[in-house]
Amino acid sequence: MLVAAIAIDGMRFAIVEARRPLGTVTRSAHPNPCSAGQSMRITLVPGRGSGVDSSIEETLPNELSRHVDVVPPERGSSTLAYDVRAPRRGQWVMGPCFVNRTSSLSLWWCTVRDTSTVRITAWPRTVPMDATGLAHDRDSAVGNTGYVQPHQDNATVRVYNPGDDLRRVHWRSSARLGQLMSRAEEPTDSDHAWAGLHVPSSASAPRRELAISLVASWACEMEAEGYAVDMACAGQTNHGSVDSHLDQLAVLTNADAAKPLPTAHPNGVCLLVTVRGASRMASVPSLTLGRRGVAVVVSERDEDAEPLTSAGWDVLRLDDVTLEEAAERLGQFRASARLAGVA
Repeated sequence: MLVAAIAIDGMRFAIVEARRPLGTVTRSAHPNPCSAGQSMRITLVPGRGSGVDSSIEETLPNELSRHVDVVPPERGSSTLAYDVRAPRRGQWVMGPCFVNRTSSLSLWWCTVRDTSTVRITAWPRTVPMDATGLAHDRDSAVGNTGYVQPHQDNATVRVYNPGDDLRRVHWRSSARLGQLMSRAEEPTDSDHAWAGLHVPSSASAPRRELAISLVASWACEMEAEGYAVDMACAGQTNHGSVDSHLDQLAVLTNADAAKPLPTAHPNGVCLLVTVRGASRMASVPSLTLGRRGVAVVVSERDEDAEPLTSAGWDVLRLDDVTLEEAAERLGQFRASARLAGVA
């Protein structure tokens, strides 16, 4: 009888359970994308009829396997959830998963593979920046023509309508009037920002990541201040949203980062970040906007800043600093450049 029970259990399992498809496994990742170093929760929910009565085994990239914390499941739940922290910027594919099935008597088992995956994106790490020093051009800054831009408090505004671009919200008037107000004037150069990035292939990894994160932080801050940001890197200029810029920076390769900057004239408030080797750049964008263009050179050599200084940029040289220190020094440098321009 024991042998018969084992045989029947095995035959039933082989005919019914082992051949039954796994069914749909719903995957979700939140927040996706997120910044490098932040936690992202991956959730797997088996569909009806999946037969998940034991355990789910997930397939993870080796680089991420050491940065995973499994969330204890609720009692009686077959849902698998875990938190993953990407140690750097990039993209990874999570999955597929494997489900272990066992027979009624727990004498036989098999593994069924699910084909679903989810792609996660880790943006470059960003830090807050000093908007007072960065976004001064709309606040009575004097350009090289001597013309004073209107102050934000003197701009023409109207009541915010649903669907208006949030970058057009006039925050000072909104705070003063107690309701959202939008700027009514047409966009001008004072509403645009330009960011350039060039990293030679010989640059060290820490310097490369500092340059990329500094550009990403600056672009986020400028968009928060209401600027439309253009990103020039990898041999082309991206005119999309800051999210699209961060997506591009997340997967930027060393070869793409070393491509020459496009030969276009930057508009609006400008920031150029490069790593040691600026003198070997194929092209340095010309600048005719007076004190509105700042270049950051990540290098220990002062001579690496000379080509950009000759091209009309206010140059800040950084080396062996953290991202937080670099952001603080850039804000202070912009503020000092503003005072020098007014004087």
